[in-house]
Amino acid sequence: MLFTNSMTKQANIQNHPATQHMCEFLSHPFDDCYCSRLSGLNIPYVVNYCMERYWECSLYKKLAKQKERLISASSCF
Repeated sequence: MLFTNSMTKQANIQNHPATQHMCEFLSHPFDDCYCSRLSGLNIPYVVNYCMERYWECSLYKKLAKQKERLISASSCF
């Protein structure tokens, strides 16, 4: 029982956004993404919103919601 709880906690930690180091959209950025128009002025934003704290990015939140809705809608059929 203790082992199972430990495994569940570990899985929850690994799936938490804070333990992932890059935005899932970084490999295929959208036009609005900070990383799609990289310049010296927005490098701090890229580091912050595309890597370290991507879950706080307003575009990420919007895209993640859209993705979640698509997954929910497709599972209804």
